[in-house]
Amino acid sequence: MKVQVEENNLQEQLRDLGAYLLQLADGRAAPRPNSEVVSLEDRSARPDGAPIDDSIRLRNIAREEYRRRRSRGDYFDEYLFAEPAWDILLDLYVAHVDEIRISVTSACLASSSPSTTALRWVAILEGQGLVKRTGDKADQRRTWVALTDLGVQKMTNYLRGKLASARPNRSKYA
Repeated sequence: MKVQVEENNLQEQLRDLGAYLLQLADGRAAPRPNSEVVSLEDRSARPDGAPIDDSIRLRNIAREEYRRRRSRGDYFDEYLFAEPAWDILLDLYVAHVDEIRISVTSACLASSSPSTTALRWVAILEGQGLVKRTGDKADQRRTWVALTDLGVQKMTNYLRGKLASARPNRSKYA
């Protein structure tokens, strides 16, 4: 069982690396030479002993939630559990923390739904004030999408709630 867990973790890390490399190749991500990869297993400190920034913890929770949602597709038809809006919000939150610009096309791919469905959800999220679209000044064919301040606030609050519920309640054992 442990071998399977380690294998799944390695596969997820490779998928994340592949996605990042594609973003670099497309000019959607900038290399960050001083960045560190921090796993969900270590929530208290980086390898050098320094505390992990809260935004990094929350980003890791968002990544893990997205990964878990995608892993259901290994066992079931993905369309049984389709939540394109949520997948888009998770992807945009991770991009926000990592300071990566995401194109509408990339956000649609992250939703794992047909492009027309994903575009409809981007429009709904925009109507709710959670995301904003901006044209690419360098390439008129591309449009960027990002969380608004309200979207960041709502996602941060949700993920903080997840983080708080994941921590053991020490008062029960005191």
